[in-house]
Amino acid sequence: MDPQDLKNKMDKIIAHFQSELASIRSERAHPSLIENIDINVYEQSMKLKSIASITVSDQQTLTVTAWDAGNITAIDKGLRNANLSLNPRIEGSKLLIVLPPITNERRQEFVNLVKQKSEQAKISIRNARRDANESLKLQNKNGSLSDDDLKEHLKKTQNLTDEYSNLITERLKKKQTSIENL
Repeated sequence: MDPQDLKNKMDKIIAHFQSELASIRSERAHPSLIENIDINVYEQSMKLKSIASITVSDQQTLTVTAWDAGNITAIDKGLRNANLSLNPRIEGSKLLIVLPPITNERRQEFVNLVKQKSEQAKISIRNARRDANESLKLQNKNGSLSDDDLKEHLKKTQNLTDEYSNLITERLKKKQTSIENL
């Protein structure tokens, strides 16, 4: 595997990790908290962001406006079933979601969830490293890569792995601090 391919793969892992972190509540209301929730409409499951607009009314309130007013009850049901401790209130073709204050117990659940997501991202990084190393060793075995080049590429792969693992750790600490300071 080319070092640039490995870097691109690891960049995608980081981007996915970032999107997962964004969906975990921290300081204030943000559309990313709910935009990827699956809602059952039109006899299929769709992401909330594809069937409604989500806006921030104030620091603790989100407004969801369904593009099809007939979907408002399905959106309400989906949000209640999302296990986010949300209690949406229907007002015409809109839903108001006032985020409740976070208890210490819920805050700890969020911290644990962030740690779990960071560990999953690190596992993905290590798996990408393993795949790259296997590819390099196969190239060496086939004779298209010398032993010296193999050692150099393995070292670069490890350095890249360390760099991305540290990046995940930094983002974990930042999100953890954000959650603890709610």
